[in-house]
Amino acid sequence: MEDPIPTSIGPSWTYTRWGYALNRCWQQISHRRLASALTLVILGITLTLPCMLYFANTTLQSIAGKSLEGESLTVFLKTNIDKQEGKSLAIQWQQHDDVRAASFIAADQALQQLEEQTQLDSIVQTLGSNPLPGTIILHPQKQAIGEKTLKSLQQWLETHDAVESLQIDLQWIRRLQAIVTLIKWIGGLMAVFLTLTAVLVITNTIRVELARRQSELQVARLLGASRSFVIRPVIISGAIYGLLGGIIACLLAVVALLAVQSAVANLSDLYSGTFALKLPTGSQILIVLGISTGVGLVGAMSSLQRWSQELTHPQSAHQ
Repeated sequence: MEDPIPTSIGPSWTYTRWGYALNRCWQQISHRRLASALTLVILGITLTLPCMLYFANTTLQSIAGKSLEGESLTVFLKTNIDKQEGKSLAIQWQQHDDVRAASFIAADQALQQLEEQTQLDSIVQTLGSNPLPGTIILHPQKQAIGEKTLKSLQQWLETHDAVESLQIDLQWIRRLQAIVTLIKWIGGLMAVFLTLTAVLVITNTIRVELARRQSELQVARLLGASRSFVIRPVIISGAIYGLLGGIIACLLAVVALLAVQSAVANLSDLYSGTFALKLPTGSQILIVLGISTGVGLVGAMSSLQRWSQELTHPQSAHQ
C-alpha cells in the first residue's frame, strides 16, 4: 500500500518521501528542545576526544619525524685514511639509498673542535701526534629511520675496510617509536570506546522516543502506512543526531587545540621550532562529520531492532 500523503502545508520538498520524513524528524527534535540539546551536548563531548586525537595526529607524526631527523651514524675511519680518501668515501656513501647526507670531518678538524669544546690545549699538545681518526657523519633518509633498517646500514658499513668503528644510539630510536606506538594504541582504543558510547547514547535516545510514540506508530501502520514510511524518520533522526554531535565535537576539539597551542609552542622551542600545532583542514572536518553521521545511522538501526516485529506485524503486536 502507498504511503499516506502528508496534508500539512509547507515547502514543496516536504511532499517527497524523504523530505516529509526529514521535516517530521526535525519537528520531533525541536519539539523536545531541552532533551535534544542535552543529547547533542553529551554526543559532542563524547566525540571530542576522538576528534582531537585525529586532528593532532599530524602534529604527533611531525614531532616523531623531526625528533628522528637529527639521528645520525658516526663512522670512525682507520688512521691510515687520508683526507682525500675520506672525502671520496663520504661522496660514495651518500649515493646509498638509505643515506640522505654524508659529511667528512678530517682528523685535524676534529682535533680543533675538541680543543675548542674542552679547552684542553696543553694536554692535547703533550700527546704529540693527533690521536683522532677521520670521521664521516651519515644522516639516514627519513623512511630509513628504523631499528631494522639502521642495523642493516650499520652491517653494510662494518664490512668496509676503511671503517674502524661505528656509533649509533638505537636505544633512543626504540624508545621514541615505542612511545609513539603506545600513544596511537591508547588513543585508538579510547576513540573506539567513546564512539561505541556515542552509538549507545543515540540508540537509547531514539528508543525512548519510539517508546513514547509507540501507540502513534502502531495506529499509523494499522491505517496503511508502510514500514519504510514509519522507520524513515527514525533513520534520519539518527543521522541528524550524529551530524550535529560531530559539529559540536569539531568545535570543542578546535577550541581545545587552540587552548594548548602555547604548551605545544614551548615544546617546539625544545626542538628549535621545527613543528607547530596544526588546526584541522576542511577535509579532516568532513571526514569527522561523515563518521559521526555514520555513528548516528548505526545507533538508529540498532534502536529499530527491538521494534522490528511490532512495525512489521502491527496487528499481532497490538493484540
